[in-house]
Amino acid sequence: MSNEPGRAVTGNASCRKIDPDRLRQMWTEGLSAIAIAARFGVSYPAVNLAARRAGLAQRPRVYQPRGGDPARAKSASGSAPTPALPPGLTALEADIWRSAGHWAALAEAAQRHAVTVVKVQQVWHRLRLDQSRVVA
Repeated sequence: MSNEPGRAVTGNASCRKIDPDRLRQMWTEGLSAIAIAARFGVSYPAVNLAARRAGLAQRPRVYQPRGGDPARAKSASGSAPTPALPPGLTALEADIWRSAGHWAALAEAAQRHAVTVVKVQQVWHRLRLDQSRVVA
């Protein structure tokens, strides 16, 4: 049994359950591989394999983030805006404030100023709380 002259059928037996003509029709209609698989009673990887063997065009992958608010997505630069520096900060406090609480930036500030990351985190939380108490 072969699909093409001189080529033996190999691979998943469930691919043989899929009618290539009906597959082409459903694929061009835009049905998902899962929907097609349900109609043929096979797995969706078998449908993808049959589609590839039939020479059907691959569909582009669509990335859909799970949950979250799209309005809160990061800016085009990929980072949040840097908060304004409160007056009267030491160099260490200024570095910590500019980090906006991001762990990697806090760790770099700790290394730069030869203090522990725990100390830097403590200062960050103190600065953040002090700033939130200021009435604008």
